Amino acid sequence: MSQKKIKKDIKELVEKLEVSAPQLLEMIQQQTVTNMHLKILNDALIREVMKGFDSITERLCALEDKAFGENKGAFKLEDTYQKEMQVSPEEAADLRAKLKKYKETS
Repeated sequence: MSQKKIKKDIKELVEKLEVSAPQLLEMIQQQTVTNMHLKILNDALIREVMKGFDSITERLCALEDKAFGENKGAFKLEDTYQKEMQVSPEEAADLRAKLKKYKETS
């Protein structure tokens, strides 16, 4: 995520909270943040995490399609993940398992 996007998101959060960024920091330090503030921040964080997860999932699906498309299923996906994403064989196998689980639940 770019710095510009992060700053924009923080600005939007601050506007929703109707406090300035320094005030928000002070509130957090003084522990005077309300449940509403925490809910808004939590919701924003969850959205960002899900965007990141969706982006990774899309990338893994594209790699899977590429592997099967080029090699008619004979190509090991772990090798594709390892080569394309520069991860260890163990990490590649873990990514494959997570993708399979994600596809089964969605």
